[in-house]
Amino acid sequence: MADAEPPRAPTLFVPAQAAPPGSDWAAAPSAAAPFAAAPAPEAGAAEGPGTPSPVGGIAGGEPSAAAVPKSGVEVVLLRVPDTRHAIALHAAVAALAGVRTCNLREFERGRLVLDVEHEPGAPLADRVRALNDFDIRLTSARDEHLEFQVL
Repeated sequence: MADAEPPRAPTLFVPAQAAPPGSDWAAAPSAAAPFAAAPAPEAGAAEGPGTPSPVGGIAGGEPSAAAVPKSGVEVVLLRVPDTRHAIALHAAVAALAGVRTCNLREFERGRLVLDVEHEPGAPLADRVRALNDFDIRLTSARDEHLEFQVL
């Protein structure tokens, strides 16, 4: 049987500010050093194809999800009869083409509020109104706010 190494004691990270006066903890190398931020690219450095871009994508390639603009809208559905319908409506809106995220913010007394991020230019109001399984009427459309009524 081979000689097994004894288990190592866990390494504790103690910031230098928290080290007791006169202790050698402050002299220990920082455990945070491996996680230091990479230096910023030099100004004027040319970005060619395949070079990392500061916005998170590859320069000369397709933009990353972080670089694609998003549009946030509050979608309010009134007269939702019960929790089962609220869950179904939430899932249906989340599954619409162009919708990136759909978060249920509130459901109380038949009022369902969803925070929806979608691709700019996507006709969200038309897509919600055209949901096959629900009879919905658009009652109000303002900047970043759509209100519907379940019939």
